[in-house]
Amino acid sequence: MKIYFIEVVPDWRPGRGRWWRPDGCGYTDRLERAGLYAEDHADVPIVRDSEKYRLVEAAEYLGEKLQAINAKLAEIQAMQEATDGTA
Repeated sequence: MKIYFIEVVPDWRPGRGRWWRPDGCGYTDRLERAGLYAEDHADVPIVRDSEKYRLVEAAEYLGEKLQAINAKLAEIQAMQEATDGTA
């Protein structure tokens, strides 16, 4: 079963956060406060048919973020080694 974040699309976002918080608690721009919704959650079919929101597969999205973080970490480590003279 897939797990999703629910994202507010940019045109509907002014004054709101990017992500739905869990259980109707509003919106947030902080991913760690975003709700996780299973495919069978009651809100998922509503969101799937809405132009205001989109479903974002959580594992895929977080995997992409993790790859970007790891690449940046490798870059920082290389810079540190270069400045320490250990490269």
